[in-house]
Amino acid sequence: MDLNLARAFQVYQQGRYAEARDWCAKAIKQARAGAKTGQGQPSPLLWSIDGMAALALGDAGAAVASLQRAVALAPHDGTILNDCGLALLSSGQPEEAVVMLKQAVARLPNVAHPLCNLGNALRQCGQSAAAIEPLRQATRLAPEHMAAWHNLGLALLEQGQWGEAEQALGQAVELSDGDNQILVRQHWVEALRQLGEWERAFEQARFAYHLSPDNPQLINELGLVLKGLSRPDQAEAAFAEACRLQPENVQYLANRATALFDCGQYDDAADVCRQALELDPCNLTALSCHGELLLINGNYQQGLPYWEIRWAALESAGRFRQALAPTWDGSSSPGATLLIRNEQGFGDTLMMARLLTPAVRRLGPKGRLVLECPEPLMSLMENVAGVHTTLRRGRDWPAHDLQINLMSLPRVLGLIPETVPHAPYLPVPSSQQAWSIPAGDGPLIGICWAGAAVPRDRSVPLSELWTALQQGAAGRSVRWVCLQADDRRDNAANLAGLHMPPAPRTFVDTAAIIGQLDAVVSIDTAVLHLAGALGIPLAALLVKGCDWRYGRPGTRSPWYPDASLFRQAALYDWSQPLSALSQWVGQQLDGWFIERRRRWW
Repeated sequence: MDLNLARAFQVYQQGRYAEARDWCAKAIKQARAGAKTGQGQPSPLLWSIDGMAALALGDAGAAVASLQRAVALAPHDGTILNDCGLALLSSGQPEEAVVMLKQAVARLPNVAHPLCNLGNALRQCGQSAAAIEPLRQATRLAPEHMAAWHNLGLALLEQGQWGEAEQALGQAVELSDGDNQILVRQHWVEALRQLGEWERAFEQARFAYHLSPDNPQLINELGLVLKGLSRPDQAEAAFAEACRLQPENVQYLANRATALFDCGQYDDAADVCRQALELDPCNLTALSCHGELLLINGNYQQGLPYWEIRWAALESAGRFRQALAPTWDGSSSPGATLLIRNEQGFGDTLMMARLLTPAVRRLGPKGRLVLECPEPLMSLMENVAGVHTTLRRGRDWPAHDLQINLMSLPRVLGLIPETVPHAPYLPVPSSQQAWSIPAGDGPLIGICWAGAAVPRDRSVPLSELWTALQQGAAGRSVRWVCLQADDRRDNAANLAGLHMPPAPRTFVDTAAIIGQLDAVVSIDTAVLHLAGALGIPLAALLVKGCDWRYGRPGTRSPWYPDASLFRQAALYDWSQPLSALSQWVGQQLDGWFIERRRRWW
């Protein structure tokens, strides 16, 4: 090894990359001069050191040029092939990097670095599924290889394998240190979010934030976690800070707009949404938020097309199967078999069930409507007029001519608020003995106070609700009935005067109970939609910034126009809606007892 090359190698090892390149230049010049006299030429090692020093200095183009010369001189050297693949990857040439790194892996099958780099290159080519196996192999060969665990976690995230992604990224966090710890922990938080482990995600996001309080990506991730924890005001503050640090970031603006919507600040949400769309008219989050703002203002004609964006986002994330049959456009399709694809939750299915009969009319007398739905709803949906077959979500689809997503029916049917079909549109199941409510004095009023925490916790504290109901009843005889179906019904077991029927197993059971009632008091959950579908008088307790289907404060919902809506005036504060509910209960009881006396006379 000549002195210039030896010196270049020494300073490169010491991290003095600019000096290393200087010594490499001298060695290359000397070798080329010697080549003219037949005394040698630059060696593969020399080009390799120059290339890796250039890469360390951020000059990927120069790195590729030098390392390709090294490969030409030593095409079977696995280390040089790996280094060249890494340089190609850094220069934005992932396809070429994959070719080079596959050769490196073939030469060095039991070395972790080429496998890790190959997995990373495959990911950057959009081949995250193919990236998983080489990255797994890298972690098996080198369990302490942080980058291999990190890239494996990212590949699994991209494939929607949240549980394995969380484990891999958690391992990467354990191995990380310094600057890379922030990025790795941020990705771990994303995996925890996807798993719905919101408290763990918040703990890790907060920890990372303390390490890097001016990192806009991390602050945005913290905002997403806070949104998932049903803290929209805190989420909005986080997104606002991310926007302050990076004002031109469209996704941060779009996220802030959705948080403002959830806070019930619709005009502010519209302003921020407009800013996002001016920067990127194709941002899915901003477009979806824009659509919801149109819908909550009652502009269904313009808002419903934007509502379709929700499906594009879900399909691109791999959450739902791609459809092969043509999408139904709502036109007359005599004799066709139409598959209605399930999406969203129980309540959405119950609310949209009113549109199944209008849809089947457009298929003519020989048409067939197949409804995909969650299993607990199947037996109830079978009773909707026009439904030929119900299919459990996740089963193979039967042969069909056309398909459409359930929540897309309002758009293709040309729905506007004035034409939404009203209840009842579900038949009341015959009351089986197990669900019969014993005879007694006073009206029957069902109550439901808790629902799913995702996408937003809309529950009301049972103690506060019960106090408001008792104040409204003012000692008059009322037969309260528990409609809570999950374990939270146990919290009401000791409330005097509350009838506790057996826990319903399916929605047919719940419908059989509700069908016997005079009224239902519920938060925004499936019980509310079921009572509305059965045509039972309804009092709805709504969080501030509730769903678009209920319209703005001061308006009635076109989906449940006869329902009494009691909305929070401030986030997390149920005092005002519960006070209004208490008055409503008193008024309803006054009317009920007056009507009963009138019938007696």
